[in-house]
Amino acid sequence: EVSETGEVSKVLGSAYCDTEEYFPPIPVPARPVLRTSSVVLGSFGGGSTGMVVTEVACNSLGSCGVSRSQVEPDGTFCLCALANTAFELWFTPVATNSPPMRFGPFVARTCDEATYVGLLEPGQASLA
Repeated sequence: EVSETGEVSKVLGSAYCDTEEYFPPIPVPARPVLRTSSVVLGSFGGGSTGMVVTEVACNSLGSCGVSRSQVEPDGTFCLCALANTAFELWFTPVATNSPPMRFGPFVARTCDEATYVGLLEPGQASLA
């Protein structure tokens, strides 16, 4: 039906429906979530010596960000680094007389992307 002012009213059976559904806007969070880390993926190959590592640490250069993770038996690892920041990877060999091995620097991708460093071999490392 059309009223005298030209507005259209909805008719449901014989009753007029003047109420429309209303969904309030989604409130803005008081503190927006800051996503500042990037996932770092890679694998460590033992090389010709068959070196085994147990732990990897990611040290973000220029900040105090450090992330640690166990290295899986197959050599793969996954940890976090600050997004868009240079970082180094430090591997701890199983042999107690071996110093830690340093790889990098690498640059982490943005927070929506994973950083893949590839296969790291002992010959590519610089000793601490």
